[in-house]
Amino acid sequence: MQRRYEPELLPIVDRAVQVGMPFLDCGANLGWWAVIAGSAQQGPQRVLAVEASPSTFRGLADNNRLNGDTFRTLQAAVWSRSGETVDFVEARESAASSVAQTSLPMMVTGRRRRVPTATLDELLTTVAPDGGPVLCKLDVEGAEVAALSASELVRSGDVAVVFEDHGSDPTSATSMWFLERGYIVHAPDPDGTLMRITDIATINAFKVDPARGYNFLAWAVGGAAEQLFGPQVR
Repeated sequence: MQRRYEPELLPIVDRAVQVGMPFLDCGANLGWWAVIAGSAQQGPQRVLAVEASPSTFRGLADNNRLNGDTFRTLQAAVWSRSGETVDFVEARESAASSVAQTSLPMMVTGRRRRVPTATLDELLTTVAPDGGPVLCKLDVEGAEVAALSASELVRSGDVAVVFEDHGSDPTSATSMWFLERGYIVHAPDPDGTLMRITDIATINAFKVDPARGYNFLAWAVGGAAEQLFGPQVR
């Protein structure tokens, strides 16, 4: 039986858009979650889908048009600095494409393209110019730690971050980044509940398949993200 596409994320996105929380999708691919968030009719200025791969971005832009331009799109690599360009490797499988200097062990070679960079804080401000809570999906194939380390807004507690920790990464670097800094990390379930995770061994126990990524949800203590998603913790 074919696995449904990331069913554990649907309750998270639904809950966020129901209360009008802006949505930032970094590493949007063809924009599945941006389409869902944009369909809530909260306005395209509050939903931004960011994709680095030039070929995938063309499909993302087409998908947005087919769905009534309910969100905005940006071609950029999410990185620690803005206004630069980086080498981006376009692999045959879009999920294996990545910024060249952050390729995970399972990544394959492909065509290199120069891509402009943007920081998380720049992008978060785009969807929430006056501040306030944001749901951010961060799936940028190895560049997560570089992007997070440069962000002040993620530390504020108002940004809930859905991030991918890939099964091919034995260090679980992104999860470790959050846990070492005292963020609250959870494993989401398709039924909408969240399981609190306090150590890297539990993260690694989830990652049984080196060929796929695993989604987790994190936020800083004491902000709007905790107020919204905290009641879902079991």
